[in-house]
Amino acid sequence: GLGHPRVVLVAGAAAGVAVAASLVRRRQHGHC
Repeated sequence: GLGHPRVVLVAGAAAGVAVAASLVRRRQHGHC
């Protein structure tokens, strides 16, 4: 499955964005 680096990069970016959004939401919820 590592034959397509684009897929890996997109998957990693999507995961990173999802985690970042989740952390930001949690921080805002807890802060406010």
